[in-house]
Amino acid sequence: MSNVTRIPSAGHPASQTTSATSSLEMSFETLNSRIVKDSVGLPMAFRAGSYPSSEEMEAATASINAARSALSVVATSADIAKGIRLLSGGLKVNGNMDAEAVAEAYMYSMEGVKRAVFDKAVRTLLRRGAPEKMSKTFLPSAPELLDYCDQIERDAKAMVVLTERLLALPEMKMPEPMSEEHCQAMRQKIAQLAKPRTMEAE
Repeated sequence: MSNVTRIPSAGHPASQTTSATSSLEMSFETLNSRIVKDSVGLPMAFRAGSYPSSEEMEAATASINAARSALSVVATSADIAKGIRLLSGGLKVNGNMDAEAVAEAYMYSMEGVKRAVFDKAVRTLLRRGAPEKMSKTFLPSAPELLDYCDQIERDAKAMVVLTERLLALPEMKMPEPMSEEHCQAMRQKIAQLAKPRTMEAE
């Protein structure tokens, strides 16, 4: 796809903002593994004794803020041009596709897409991690790539909200130990119930 590489590069460095969403995912998984859920799977509280440390809370909050910041930055034309070059170098072009037209369609349709989102889409496609509906061999069409970017952005924003909700959960209280008096009373009651009943005289 040599025609696509004609798009000039502004020398913009590769986006590093995907690390923000990756850190957020790690924080979410760490917190979610300690959650007690109700019968329908909704989080209720952290397991007793498993409440996040202050360092973990700070790391999760920082990840949330970094992800929000990353999701506010729109990809530049240089970002998109570099992504197109990478995709064209790693994936095949369908025989009936006009390479130059495909490049122009990408540039047009990706306008307004977030840099972190576009970068993650390109990386995932090049690592053969595309969703089932997309080819792992051939370049996606511009609408397919845009739909994929929209999906990534929705998932990232949902992860931000879910992680915030986990951080707001309380810790389950440890059950209070029964007093010795209560235990003694229970033992007496059990012993009384265990005694065989005497038959009443007729």
